[in-house]
Amino acid sequence: MVVTVENPDIYIVTDTKEQQQANILSVMIKEAEQRRNPKLLQRIILQIYDQPMLKTVQGVYEFPSIIYTLYASKDTDQEVIDFVRAESHYRRYYARESHER
Repeated sequence: MVVTVENPDIYIVTDTKEQQQANILSVMIKEAEQRRNPKLLQRIILQIYDQPMLKTVQGVYEFPSIIYTLYASKDTDQEVIDFVRAESHYRRYYARESHER
């Protein structure tokens, strides 16, 4: 989190595929609290890999930005669409797969 204090225009994207994600996020939250700067947490962009992971991270802190990475998802297209629509308070961005090789 030191880098976010020294560089106010930087954002951090997490890439924690492990179940320890809640522990890692708790450490980030604690550090932001110690620095008395909760706005640092607004610059963390969480990456989730399945739908239950969103509830896990929301149980730690209501992060404003989430990336739902689908390459490892077993969800159908419709399940993903329904999930994203249900979480409509998040902005939606899509990356189309390129078929060019």
